[in-house]
Amino acid sequence: MSFESNYEDCLLIVFYKNPIAGKVKTSLGNEIGYEKSLAVYQNICTGLNQEIASLPCDKLICYSEEIQTKDLWSDELYKKEVQEGKNLGDRMKNAFVQASTLGYKRIVLIGTDIPDLNNTHLDQAFEMLQFKDKVIGPSHDGGYYLIGSRNTFVNHFDDIRWSSSEVLQNTLRSWEAAMESFDTLPILKDVDETRDLEDFPFLWKLVYGGIKEST
Repeated sequence: MSFESNYEDCLLIVFYKNPIAGKVKTSLGNEIGYEKSLAVYQNICTGLNQEIASLPCDKLICYSEEIQTKDLWSDELYKKEVQEGKNLGDRMKNAFVQASTLGYKRIVLIGTDIPDLNNTHLDQAFEMLQFKDKVIGPSHDGGYYLIGSRNTFVNHFDDIRWSSSEVLQNTLRSWEAAMESFDTLPILKDVDETRDLEDFPFLWKLVYGGIKEST
């Protein structure tokens, strides 16, 4: 599915945590060590960068701590800013509002925790926003890895229990109450615990130096 000739009003926002040991993938780091969990995070981000670099839309990297230059994200391909807000909901809402103010009509925001996220999902998300107000990509833990809108969010990031299994449910309930039309992408899995590595052999090998034997 592709509509490459119709990307001119689209913005992809990537919420990116600065790669600092002990501040990324902390739950996984508690199990395997922070340096190894950092390596997992960087590997996932590298794969994501390879996927989205060729997307013919504007792309914005929103850093959690401070803007970095000459890093994984090319200064020529990506616009760069720092996330603003007291919590995740505020930061995402601010990013959407600013993007809308700049004139973008279809805005998609993603994180950097999903190894299987690829251009097909993003292409589908932007296309869905031609016909629906919102789009969301559910994650296996009750949250979401992608959220998109073709109009400005108002209060849809408020009163959400972030990092809980109810994030997706609460978000959809908010959209339904506001009579927003929406569509959903396939459920994808992130990497939060050691057992999650079993679903991604390349990450398992990165951490343990070999392929996990079947049990």
